[in-house]
Parts: sequence; C-alpha cells; structure tokens
Amino acid sequence: METKKVLIIDDDKVLSDMLVQEFSKYQINTITARNATEGLDMITNQKPDLVIADIMMPGESGLDLIAAVRKIPEIKNTFFVVLTNSSKTYDVAKAMTNKVTIFLQKSSVDPSTVVDMVKGYLK
Repeated sequence: METKKVLIIDDDKVLSDMLVQEFSKYQINTITARNATEGLDMITNQKPDLVIADIMMPGESGLDLIAAVRKIPEIKNTFFVVLTNSSKTYDVAKAMTNKVTIFLQKSSVDPSTVVDMVKGYLK
C-alpha cells in the first residue's frame, strides 16, 4: 500500500505537532510548513496528497496560498482542508470558491477529529 503524505501549513507549532502525532498513528507521513511561502514550495516540490492550511498566518494568508495553487496546472487539484480560527463569512466563501474540501474551525475540533475527517480523502 502506498504511503500517503499530508502537508500541514500553520504558524501554530503546538497544533502542527499534535496533528503530526495523530497522523503517525495511521502511518500517514506528514511534513510541516510555518507559512504560505514555505507551503507553496513544499506543495510544488513534494506533491502531498492533502494539505491542511490555516488562513491567518504571517505574510500571505492560507487563502492566498490556495488561490495561487489553483493557478498552477501541475498542482491545481491538490486537496485542501482549511483549519482556522476565522469564522468570517468572507473567508468561508473564498475557501469554497477555491474548492477547499473541508473548512474547520480550530475551536470546534481536536486533532483526532481532524485526522478522522480527512482519512477518507487519502484512499
């Protein structure tokens, strides 16, 4: 069975580490980036099966990252999960316009729930 790879893009190291630990329970490889610039580089070069991205990060936002990815033919079909503290209607609408697979608020889910929700997209 092919090992799946998930990229977590979030400036919150504690949350990223908790997600990495949770994914490892299912033998799912994870890589992490702290901002959108690092994330775009990793998506382009490592082609993860799924990306979990925060919206509010230093520099470019996660939504800007997703919009940029959608314009690059080789990676435009990347699955994205947005995991954020933002509940602004604009952010939700922009995420859906850019074909985000799942939009989650950090305050309403724990890492095990996030992993359970995305495992089905990794088959």
